[in-house]
Amino acid sequence: MTRLSMTSDSVHGPSRMRRVCLDRFRLPRGAVGVIPSLGVALLAACGGGERSEAAPAMAPESVSARRAPTDPVLPRQLDAMPARAGAVVATAAVRRDTTTFGVGPAIVTLTSGDTLVVTDSAVRVWALGGSMVAVSGLDGAGGFENEGESLTVVDVATGTRRRVISDYFPIVRVERAPSPGRSPLLVHMRDGGRGSLHVTVVDPRRGQVFRESNALGRIAGDRIIVSGYADGETAVEFGDRRRPLRVDTIPINATDTLPLLVVPRAPR
Repeated sequence: MTRLSMTSDSVHGPSRMRRVCLDRFRLPRGAVGVIPSLGVALLAACGGGERSEAAPAMAPESVSARRAPTDPVLPRQLDAMPARAGAVVATAAVRRDTTTFGVGPAIVTLTSGDTLVVTDSAVRVWALGGSMVAVSGLDGAGGFENEGESLTVVDVATGTRRRVISDYFPIVRVERAPSPGRSPLLVHMRDGGRGSLHVTVVDPRRGQVFRESNALGRIAGDRIIVSGYADGETAVEFGDRRRPLRVDTIPINATDTLPLLVVPRAPR
């Protein structure tokens, strides 16, 4: 049995800074007080309470979540499309008009020249290589002014569609890590307040397995490296050259062994 190798190092040595688990979820101010059940869910997700299940020892410290319940909210298997065996995606784009408030049908063009619509309501779409595309939508997990978005992974060759993210922020970048296995996704999100970036790592067959606020991620060989920064006035942006507070290293070939994260829905 292969042992999961994962490191989480603070650049400040032994006096590593540990963040509060609730800050990981970045709920709107007062959300826990407004909905008591949400507070209970977060308490369980953060490992609080006598009955909560402790996070696996091998999980990175920046993961603030619990194992998915027997009937998890995500991933959600959506209605399948007609299969197109051997299909390869050439381009993908969202066709918008002035009446759809920034959303429109996601149009995929195959190398054969055929075109198809993978969803009627998309914000952005990314071609991930081969027959895979990822589509963001407005049906996220709430968040500030309900800005949260979802992400659906579509395999046009098999016709399968899986909802793998439902979060509090708009999704701005999706990258597929090269791997002979499940090829995890590195996803960047941006909040609509300070404009800071946040990172989540996704197993495309299951859902979110890692999440870090105010962070940047990059794919380096067989690893995904996530640099986390302070939750201060300066927003995290692509190309940020500041010294991170912590760095998490996630082996690409081990992401399918990590427990799923549960992001509870926040009030609008």
